[in-house]
Amino acid sequence: MVQLENGKVYRFVSPRFRAVLELEDRTKRVVLNDFTGSSWQQWKAIKAGGLWKFSNVASGLYLGTDFAYSPSNGVELFGTANDEFVWQLKLATSTDHPTALKLFVPYTQLGLDASAAHGSVPGGKVHFWDLGDCQTNQIWIVDRLVDPIVPCVQGSIYKISNVQSGTVAHIESNGNVRGYEYNEGRNQLWEAIHESSNPYLWSFKNIFNGLYLGIKGDLAKKDTHIVGTKKAFKWRLVVDSFDSNKFQIYAPHVNLSIDLHNNLKDPGTLMHLWSPIRDRHWRFEKVDVPDRSLPVWASEYPGATPCECSKRTLSPQADS
Repeated sequence: MVQLENGKVYRFVSPRFRAVLELEDRTKRVVLNDFTGSSWQQWKAIKAGGLWKFSNVASGLYLGTDFAYSPSNGVELFGTANDEFVWQLKLATSTDHPTALKLFVPYTQLGLDASAAHGSVPGGKVHFWDLGDCQTNQIWIVDRLVDPIVPCVQGSIYKISNVQSGTVAHIESNGNVRGYEYNEGRNQLWEAIHESSNPYLWSFKNIFNGLYLGIKGDLAKKDTHIVGTKKAFKWRLVVDSFDSNKFQIYAPHVNLSIDLHNNLKDPGTLMHLWSPIRDRHWRFEKVDVPDRSLPVWASEYPGATPCECSKRTLSPQADS
């Protein structure tokens, strides 16, 4: 069983949703959200005999419910000033997650449950429910990996690799961005640019032609194609709660992320926006480029002649 330490700060990760417990600032609801390392996602463990209390670092409020209310199935959790609310921790007998815990209300079968029916992220409902036999929405990984993750280094060059297929984001001569095997071409390399107060909003400029990783047109919707654009496009990077080297890449303010169609390895596989799946991940793998002025080779400009390669230009999307 995970041995918590009195006074130390932890996070709670749901294996079902790959998301963490967060106390909403405005409503004081306890919800599921993408991991950011915010103090609203951090909980101080306080030992109370053989039981535990958890105080939110940002607010000082406790995980539980007000003293006047009795927990029952479906009652949502809130941050509460009730410092008498305690939890009983038990080891969850999960083969996939051997260190996972269940959090019970003492002397009951009620416990901390991420609603399977209303568990969409961000803002998924968290409530009390009778705990069963290791349903993944009722067990929690409690760890001390609470610090924010820096996705990229400003100005560094990366290949953007799909975790499932191993292929990378490659800009074609017509400006489409598709999946291809990595060939060291500069049309597969992207400069990371951070111009936001939000640490997870980044733009990516192709070092071959200066176009940005963006979307076709001006409307982000399902099946919108990924293309090179003249204007910078800021993507919201969501770090995986279990592997800080893996990210989902979301269009900002829209619950759509970059998808490699069917995770195919075929050259030219479509990249587009699609409804997010919690295991659709990309890696930003740093590449050293000592001299960007070297001649361009044909693999960087598929189908081009040597003369065309020497011009080192690509055609941007007309509607970008």
